[in-house]
Amino acid sequence: MRTFQCMVLFVSMSLLLLPAGVTAQTDGQVLPIQPGQTLRGLIATPQDEQAYVFTAERGQTVEILMAGEPSLDPYLILIDPDGNWVAVDDDSGPLVDALIETTLLKTGMYTIIARNARRLTTGWYELSLNVMDTTLPDDPDDGRWLYSGAIFDGTINTFGDEDTSYFEAEAGKIITLSMTSLDALDSSLILIGPDGHWLATDDNSGTNIDASIYVVAPLNGVYTVIASSFSDIKIGSYTVTLMIY
Repeated sequence: MRTFQCMVLFVSMSLLLLPAGVTAQTDGQVLPIQPGQTLRGLIATPQDEQAYVFTAERGQTVEILMAGEPSLDPYLILIDPDGNWVAVDDDSGPLVDALIETTLLKTGMYTIIARNARRLTTGWYELSLNVMDTTLPDDPDDGRWLYSGAIFDGTINTFGDEDTSYFEAEAGKIITLSMTSLDALDSSLILIGPDGHWLATDDNSGTNIDASIYVVAPLNGVYTVIASSFSDIKIGSYTVTLMIY
């Protein structure tokens, strides 16, 4: 009994000694964070992670920064209201800090997971959240959700036009994308992963001037497809086909 009482006293004193404004790590505890707010936290062991939640609207852009002390390599995961990974990041911020910048496609409660990269480091960190209002594009070919097995039509109707679509995939799934020109358009495809990194780009691996991409999904989450014309002086119509298996 005496040993147990000493342990309780030690833990209580440890919490009291936390610096002002610091969030104590509690397994399973989800903490709210407000736009414009910066919270401090501690990754005490390599397996620690902390969940934060905030509410945002479709079309808003979020900027999430996890800045760590030198001993910590920060890592961020952003999860949408349906439980899907929207983005992950390791070191897009200064030095090895983690930074996520993305436009949200759904209204509701989002979850941020703050942890360390590769489960190897520990240390203090600061987590900042900024939310900005943006306007989603009026182009009907932008902002569409694709699904496996469907064929979608689109048009590159101005010079430099890029049509952006999205789909969800799980890590390990095979993704095939094809963009077929219906006239003089020189098809071009870019595939971007949930972490914001380019996975593949293609101009004419398909038939004639058509574009084709074949990759294995490296992460769970939302992938971005950018369809455009390889030659900015050519416009026209196209179809995009997505297969996930």
